[in-house]
Amino acid sequence: MEILGAGNDQCDPILGCSPGTHNECNASNQCVTVSAPGPNECSSAIDCGEHTECTPDNTACIVLPGEDTNDCDPVLGCSPSHLACNTSNQCVTVSAPGPNECSS
Repeated sequence: MEILGAGNDQCDPILGCSPGTHNECNASNQCVTVSAPGPNECSSAIDCGEHTECTPDNTACIVLPGEDTNDCDPVLGCSPSHLACNTSNQCVTVSAPGPNECSS
């Protein structure tokens, strides 16, 4: 959910938050589902202690070791001309490198 105004983001830009259940890393660094709303810390594509970045040439989204903000979705990838959602919620091509936000 997006809330306008000042404050820190509580949801990862790629993993997001879930209203009923969410994924978090347990003491054994395993990705587990918790029966409560909250920010997702991991997924089947991005495990505990990993993060994602676009390759320098923006041809792929790769999973790297270490905690950090996820810059891209490993399923949607990155590209030199990336896909993004416009103000009408349509998936359009943007003539600039970056992570894909949607699929056409």
